Amino acid sequence: IGLRPMIETPLGVADRLNAKFAKAFKVVAEKASESDSQREEAVKARAALAETQKRLQALQEPFKGLSKEQVAEVLKQAVAMQQDNQRRQQEQDLARKLEAEIRRKMAPEQGPQPRGFSR
Repeated sequence: IGLRPMIETPLGVADRLNAKFAKAFKVVAEKASESDSQREEAVKARAALAETQKRLQALQEPFKGLSKEQVAEVLKQAVAMQQDNQRRQQEQDLARKLEAEIRRKMAPEQGPQPRGFSR
């Protein structure tokens, strides 16, 4: 059929096997790298979860031992305080704007100066 016997040199065998091993190792290395990145993400996620749980616990601590009615009253007072703070801030902003407007109106007009004269 026209097939000729082929004799492979030791160097040819080594090259062929090295190519196969390199290809197989590349797949293993990619999977290991992927596993490392997933492990890092899992560590970060666990740390974020622990921090969130810690913050939640700190927020819940003042409410421990209170009845539902007491918690509702505390929250109602907090909302009232927020609204009061917001109202005060708006009043301060308005006072600053009015003060700036009064200063602007009371300031002397400063038009262009005639040449040769300076204040």
